[in-house]
Amino acid sequence: MGVDPERIIEIEDILSQPAAAPLLERASSEALKSRPEMLKSENDIQAAESQVRAEKTNYLPTLSAGGM
Repeated sequence: MGVDPERIIEIEDILSQPAAAPLLERASSEALKSRPEMLKSENDIQAAESQVRAEKTNYLPTLSAGGM
């Protein structure tokens, strides 16, 4: 391949620092956030909270006015 086989090759150590592993808490929280059933349950909770807010408005008094 055009390289002299007698030539000394120097290899650069680019992995001198160990790879940083994420903390267990962070890795597990990211894993839980990306699970489909967890995403669905969070959306279900938000929908239920919206439904509760909507139902609470039915208990408030209404005021209407008409004119001719």
